Formats: sequence, structure tokens, C-alpha cells
Amino acid sequence: QARVGALLYFVEPTPWQLHRLIRLSKKGSKASDNARTDVDYAPLEGLRFVWLDSSMHSPELQPLDGRVGGPAVLLAIKV
Repeated sequence: QARVGALLYFVEPTPWQLHRLIRLSKKGSKASDNARTDVDYAPLEGLRFVWLDSSMHSPELQPLDGRVGGPAVLLAIKV
């Protein structure tokens, strides 16, 4: 139950978990992507994400944004 404006910092050795978290936060995320249908993923819908290790300003690195090798740093903002 994070307050609006709260910052959540995620660091993973491999980013696939963070990509999954972002997918689960999408409105209308259904059991097809969720391993558990008894979990309420609605609170995740109030998060906006920013990759802190993003390649936004480095076009030569942009193909790495979807990489499965890590590490990865992600910031979530509660809105």
C-alpha cells in the first residue's frame, strides 16, 4: 500500500523479472500471463516505470533494452 508519489527501486541480476513486473502492471493483465489466478495484480496498475539503466540516449545500445542478460535497474513511481 504505497502512497502516491512513492518511489520503488528494483535491481535484478537479470531483467526478465522486471519485464514481467511491467507486463503484470498493464491494465487488464489476465491469468494467461499470471502464474497464479488467486493473486490480485490491480495494485500494480498504479505504477509507472523508468529504466535507470536505459539506453534512451544511446541508439547503439537500444537493442539491449529487451535483453535477458543483466543487470537491470528499474524505478517505479506510484501514481
